[in-house]
Amino acid sequence: MDDRRYSELSDSNVDSGSRKSSISKLNALRLFRRSTSRASSFDNSPAVKITCRVESPPIVFHGSSDETTGAFLSGQLAVEVNEDVIELESFVASFKLHVMYKRPFQSHCEECQHRYLQIESWELLRERKTLPRGTHHFPFSTHLDGSQPTTADTPIFSISYELKAEAMVIHQTPQTPGASEQPGTPPNPSPIKFESAVPVKRCIQDPLYPNCPLHIFPPTEITAAASYIPTIHPTGTNTIQLKVDGLSSPGDGDGDPRIWTLSQVNWKLEENIKATVPACVKHQRGAHTVRDDIKGILRDQARVIGGKEIQEGWDSVDMSPDGTLNLELEFGLNRAIVDGDGGESAKYAFGTELGDGTEISHTLLVDLIVTSEVGTDGRSRSKQSTGVCRRLRMRFNIILTNYSGASISWDNEPLPIYGDVSTRPPEYFTDDN
Repeated sequence: MDDRRYSELSDSNVDSGSRKSSISKLNALRLFRRSTSRASSFDNSPAVKITCRVESPPIVFHGSSDETTGAFLSGQLAVEVNEDVIELESFVASFKLHVMYKRPFQSHCEECQHRYLQIESWELLRERKTLPRGTHHFPFSTHLDGSQPTTADTPIFSISYELKAEAMVIHQTPQTPGASEQPGTPPNPSPIKFESAVPVKRCIQDPLYPNCPLHIFPPTEITAAASYIPTIHPTGTNTIQLKVDGLSSPGDGDGDPRIWTLSQVNWKLEENIKATVPACVKHQRGAHTVRDDIKGILRDQARVIGGKEIQEGWDSVDMSPDGTLNLELEFGLNRAIVDGDGGESAKYAFGTELGDGTEISHTLLVDLIVTSEVGTDGRSRSKQSTGVCRRLRMRFNIILTNYSGASISWDNEPLPIYGDVSTRPPEYFTDDN
């Protein structure tokens, strides 16, 4: 009995001891994992990092390329040093215009697909410099001409602006045993790069007076006078007013007048994309000259970004020699296009142009479907259809533009004139005066 109790006690002691040992091993494993994760996260932190802070307002060109003076870009590039000390051999930055052709002249050719135009470059460090731990700032600034294109993304090409910086860093680390470099030899500098996209927009203000074009539709006597504001925003709508004359004309010898009755109105907002895709140097041999001295290929595409069919909502036409009709149409981008996912490329783009014929423009197409009828007794309710139908198409140039947002128009912010400053410097007199 005593032996059996002793055996049970010894077994319980063994179980409790093994359980305590397993718990201690598990805690040790957890502590080891935490320490290794902390060490790995500390080791993965970069020793030198480049960041950028843009201090100027968003880049927005206020007005067309002939009206605006451009915009300014200024900020500071910061070198964050997480070591005790490093040696900066060089530090340069550049601001470039990047045009990427999604349908290049030669597929799978990087030079045909990408085109760069350097706008500004900075040599932020002219000589080698030692930087201690901390953040070191390097200011930069440039002026963008108002004739530059704005950022865009289309199925044929995309336009973007890129701010790039590169620093050659020499780490002041002690020589480790077994290193390949011999003692006394300076270490090779390692590049640290930074790249960021800078959006560039354009804001066109509404004109003081609306556009008032006149359309004539021969061989009929129908004319249409329009009045509309050409600018439109993606999330907004615009209206166009139409006054159609000549829908009623005197009859022939029998005296019955001819009436053109409006049965349907269709409008659609169309985006026209044209691109002059140049060929690179090694592919120019088999290319044709498409514009001036540019060898390549022309590509274009049109897509509908808004539209609607209307079959009611206009005034009736009187049976008179000068029968008129008044219309007011509201147009804009389809809500599904504005709110939907752009996918590979955006479903709409703002108007812009390059100097080589590459451009994005917008057109409003309005179709009036009219049918011919003949009045029998001079009253509008007594008409007979002749079976003649015509489509009266009108084209109007539209400017799809951005909102100004928080940007500043530098044209409206002139520098003060010296004579207009209230507090002037004191006047100094010489001994003779």
